[in-house]
Amino acid sequence: MHRLVGVLAALLLAVPAAPSSVAATTTYETAYFPSGDGTMLHAEVYRPAGSGKVPVVLLLSPYNNGTGVLFEDRGPGKLHYPQLQTLLDRGYAVAQVTLRGFGASGGCGDLGGNGEQADAKASVEWAASRPWSTGRVGMWGISYDGWTQIMALATKPRGLAAVVAQAPLSAGYRGFWMNGSHYMHGWWLTAANGYGLLDLKPPNQAYGPEGVVNAGTGTATSPHCYATNASMTAVGDPSIPYWRERDLVARAAQSTVPVLWSHGFRDPSVKPDNMTALYPLLRGPKRAWVGQFGHRAPQDPNDPAVLARYSAEAVDWLDAYVRQDPAALERVTAAPEAVVQEGDGRWRNDTAWPPRDARATSLRLREGTYVEDPRDDGTQPADDGEVLWSVSRPLPYAVHLSGVPRVTLTARGTGPAQVVVKVFDVDPTGAARVVTRGVHAAVAGRVSFELYPQDWRFEPGHRIAVAVQGSDTYWSYPYANARPATGLTVGVDDAALAVPALRQERTAFLHTARTDVAPELTLTPARVAAAETAFRLPPRMR
Repeated sequence: MHRLVGVLAALLLAVPAAPSSVAATTTYETAYFPSGDGTMLHAEVYRPAGSGKVPVVLLLSPYNNGTGVLFEDRGPGKLHYPQLQTLLDRGYAVAQVTLRGFGASGGCGDLGGNGEQADAKASVEWAASRPWSTGRVGMWGISYDGWTQIMALATKPRGLAAVVAQAPLSAGYRGFWMNGSHYMHGWWLTAANGYGLLDLKPPNQAYGPEGVVNAGTGTATSPHCYATNASMTAVGDPSIPYWRERDLVARAAQSTVPVLWSHGFRDPSVKPDNMTALYPLLRGPKRAWVGQFGHRAPQDPNDPAVLARYSAEAVDWLDAYVRQDPAALERVTAAPEAVVQEGDGRWRNDTAWPPRDARATSLRLREGTYVEDPRDDGTQPADDGEVLWSVSRPLPYAVHLSGVPRVTLTARGTGPAQVVVKVFDVDPTGAARVVTRGVHAAVAGRVSFELYPQDWRFEPGHRIAVAVQGSDTYWSYPYANARPATGLTVGVDDAALAVPALRQERTAFLHTARTDVAPELTLTPARVAAAETAFRLPPRMR
C-alpha cells in the first residue's frame, strides 16, 4: 500500500485541500495577462463585493482552474484552500493564477525553469498593478504552490510583500535526487507523465475560447518541453545547466521579503533539506514551523489546536506585512523565530531553527563492511552482515539532536557503491525508531554529506544507533538508478557522524500532547552487543 501512495504522491508534488465555492458576497472574474516572454496566463480573481482597493493574496500553481487528473476538477469559481476564504472574509482579494502549460494558460510547463520563474514575477506584478489592488501582494500555498513562492523571492517582483510557504522546493534537483541517488520509482514518472497529463487535459469551457486557444497552441508550439523535462530530470548531476537554472537558493537568499516557512521533517514528497538549504540564509523577517509531520501544513493528530494556531499565525503574517495591520505586526515581531515539534510530539517556541546553541559532536562509527544490495531497508535479519551497525551504550543523560547531522566516511572496494546512513533511537526493548537518514550514490573514497534535519531528544537509557547500508527501499532509494545493485561488499573506514546537540535543555512547551513514531525494526540483544560502540557523547544539557 505504501508504495502505491508513494507513486501517487510523486506523480503530482501536492494538491491543495478540497476546494470550496465562494460566498455570494464575492465578486468573481476571470482574466488573462502576459508573462515576461508573452506567454498568456489565466487568472481567477475573487474580491469582496463593493470593496475599493484591497491587498491581494496570490496562489500560483499548476493545479488551478480545471487541471485535475487524479483528483477532482478545481474550477471554475472555487477557492483551492479553505484558508483563502478566511482571507477573503478579512478583506483580501484572492488571485488564483495557473502556470504556463496548464489549464487555460498558454505555453508548456518547464518544471521550475526560467519560464515558470518569469510567470512568478509577472503574476505578482500583475496582481499588484490592478486598479482594485493596494499594490501589496502576499503568496500562499504548499508544495508546487510553495515552490512558486520561492521563484518569486528569487525574481524579486514589484509588490511582493510576504509569503506563507508550506513545504516548498528550493531547488528542482532536490525534488528528484539526493547526492546522485534518485528518489523512489514514482519520481521517474513525474516530469513526463504526471505533469504531461495535466497539460493535455483541455481547460474548462467556462474560461472561454481564449483559454482553449492558449492551451492548444501552447502545447503544439512546444512539443519538446515534457520530453526535455523527462530526460533532464533523469540526470543525477546537479551541475548541469538544467539543474543550475532551477536552483533558486543563491538568488532567493538575497530577498528581504518576510517569509513564514513550514516543513515536516518526515515529508516524503518535498524533502526537508529544501528548507535547510535556504531558510537560514534569508535576510528578511522570517518564522519557521517544523516538526514530525509529512507533506502538509503543521498539525498533530493528537492535538488539533496545533493546526488552528498555525493557521491563525499564517493569517497574522499576511495581516502584518500585506495588509500592514499594526497590531498584527506587533504580534509577529514579538514572537520567537521558530515553532518546533520534537520527536515525542511536543511543540515549543525557539529563538531560531536550527537553534543557535546547538553544537556538533562527532560520533566515531565502527569500521567494517556492508553489501550494496537493494534489499537493505533495515529489516533484514540482524545477523546477515549486510548492514554495518554502530550502537551507543545506554545514554546516561538526555541528548537532544537539533539541526542537520553530517556523516563523513571512506568507502573502499572493487568499485563505486551507494551508501545510505540512517540514525535510530533504540529504546530499552530494542525497538528502533528512525530519526533521520541520507544517501550518497557512487561512493568511492572519501565522502561527506548531510542527512535530513531533525529535532529529537534521546532519553536517558535509550541508545543512539547508526546503520550504514546499501539502500533504503521504503523511503526513497531503491535501485531505480541507472545501474543495478552491484552486490559488492563495501568497506567503511574512518567514519563519523557529526550530531548537532543542544547545550540548553528545553522545558517550556506550547502543546504537550505526545505522539509516538512507530518503530521501523527491532534490534536483538545480540545485534546490540555486537555493535556496541563507546561514543564520545555531547555534554549534558544545562
